[in-house]
Amino acid sequence: MRQRHRNGPPVRPDRPAARGLGRPDRDGRSFPGTAAYLGLDAFAVPTRRGGGVEWRMPYLGLLYDPKKGHAVYRADFDLEAVAGGMRRYAAACGPGRADTPVALTDGGDGLERAPRQAFADAVAFVLDSCHAAERLHAFGGLLHGHDPGAAAAWAEEAKGVLWEHGGGALPAWLGAVRLPGRAKRQLREGLAGLRGCFEANRHRTE
Repeated sequence: MRQRHRNGPPVRPDRPAARGLGRPDRDGRSFPGTAAYLGLDAFAVPTRRGGGVEWRMPYLGLLYDPKKGHAVYRADFDLEAVAGGMRRYAAACGPGRADTPVALTDGGDGLERAPRQAFADAVAFVLDSCHAAERLHAFGGLLHGHDPGAAAAWAEEAKGVLWEHGGGALPAWLGAVRLPGRAKRQLREGLAGLRGCFEANRHRTE
C-alpha cells in the first residue's frame, strides 16, 4: 500500500461503499447542500537513534462523510504527501463531489496551508471543539484553582458564548474578564494567551 501511495494512485476497496454527503439533520433542522470532512493533525513521536532520542513529526489526515460512516486515513512524515493523498482519495471515493470541504484542525501553525493547496480556497476551516474546550477548562482551573465547581461553571459559560454567539464574541467576552487585584503573572499571561488564541482562530470558530 505504501508503494502504491508513493506511485500516486489511491488504493480502492474491492466493493466501494456508497457515501452519503448530505448534511445530517440537527436540532430538528435540515440543511441544504453537501459536505465532506477533513481532519488533520501532527504528533511529536520520540524515536531512538545513535543511543539518543530524536523527535519526529508524523502527520495524520482523515477524510470522512457527514454521518461518519466511511473514513480514509493517510499518514506520513511529509505534510504535502498527506494532503495530496487526501485529495486523490477525495476524487476517487466521492467526497470530492461535495459542495463544501470542511477541515477540522487544532489550530496548529501550518495546518491550513496544505489543505488549501490540495483542495483550493473552498475549504472551510473549523477549530476542533475538543481543543477549544480543553483550553477554556484549563484556564478555568487556573482562575478558580481551589474551587473545581466554579472552574467548570466558568468554562461552561465561556463555551456557551462561543456556541451561541460565535468566534467573534468570545475574545470580547474574555477581554471583559476581571482578574483579582493582585493576580499572579501566570494568571495574567494565561488570560492574554487564551484571548490571543481565540483571536487568531476567529475565522475557525465563527
